Amino acid sequence: MALHRIVGLVRELTTPIEDDEQEPESQDPTNTSAASQPHTKPPSSRALWPLSTPCAVIERASCPDQRVIRTTLAHVAEAIEAEGSRPPGLLVVGRSCEFLHPREKGRAWAVEEGFRGLD
Repeated sequence: MALHRIVGLVRELTTPIEDDEQEPESQDPTNTSAASQPHTKPPSSRALWPLSTPCAVIERASCPDQRVIRTTLAHVAEAIEAEGSRPPGLLVVGRSCEFLHPREKGRAWAVEEGFRGLD
């Protein structure tokens, strides 16, 4: 997923999908039960991510100019807009993003510059 589409990606992860597709009506003119009952679809059963979910954008992984932007889904689009984008980038979502580097209180995001090897 390209980082230039981050707003749409976050929206897809955090909000229900509105399904505008409608099923075709019955072709049988004698079937009046389908026409008399309103069409209802069951609600989507897919799980949504809370906006408070930690995430990290990892850009140019393993390169000397690697950068990691650590934030939450609520602030990731704003962080990328403020910091700029260095393709290729990868969005990682979940608690693993704050396991080794806990989020600092009072900051919407933190930026880690450079790759210092696998030490």
